[in-house]
Amino acid sequence: MDAAHGPQDYRGDDRIRREQAKVQEVVGIMRENVSRVLERETRLAEIDTRAGRVTSKSRQFEAVSTRVRRNFWQNMKMWGILAMVGDE
Repeated sequence: MDAAHGPQDYRGDDRIRREQAKVQEVVGIMRENVSRVLERETRLAEIDTRAGRVTSKSRQFEAVSTRVRRNFWQNMKMWGILAMVGDE
């Protein structure tokens, strides 16, 4: 062996390779995490859109049900008046 590359150098190279492998593993995990975050954000945006539609539909339902309730009581008043007039 020449003096420039002794047994110590080879152990150092092996250690560097192990550390690089660890770094590559961490990079892979980070990429996977970023991908999951992006997917999650897409799903949250879809849920937000659906929630907006549900809110809109619930407001429409509330308006229609209020109108139906008013019409119901208006009809009840008319039937009451007709019943009283019919008794005379």
